[in-house]
Amino acid sequence: AITQYNSMVYLPRLAQNTEAFESGIQRFWKEKIVAVMKENGISSYVMDVALVEKTKKKDEEAEELEENKEKEEEEELQFVLIEMNPFCTQAGAMLFDWKRDVKLMTSEP
Repeated sequence: AITQYNSMVYLPRLAQNTEAFESGIQRFWKEKIVAVMKENGISSYVMDVALVEKTKKKDEEAEELEENKEKEEEEELQFVLIEMNPFCTQAGAMLFDWKRDVKLMTSEP
């Protein structure tokens, strides 16, 4: 299950791109987390992940010479692990409820 950390803020961009963020988080988890946790015998956990937005300038000088317009920026999203916690009711569930949503939080993606 995935939830945003700050439940008091509505982020339209997050709501509009849920599939991209979900697949990005799953890819990050598979590529960076799964093997390390298995190697250490840990099969049940909660992870806090941040989405960091980086910008890259695209061939700025060529654009300015050719079209003399504003520099375009290409966004790149990167997921970063903040912390790991045991999967238990003492771990914060944010927008989920440990009693009401237990089936959802314990099912496979």
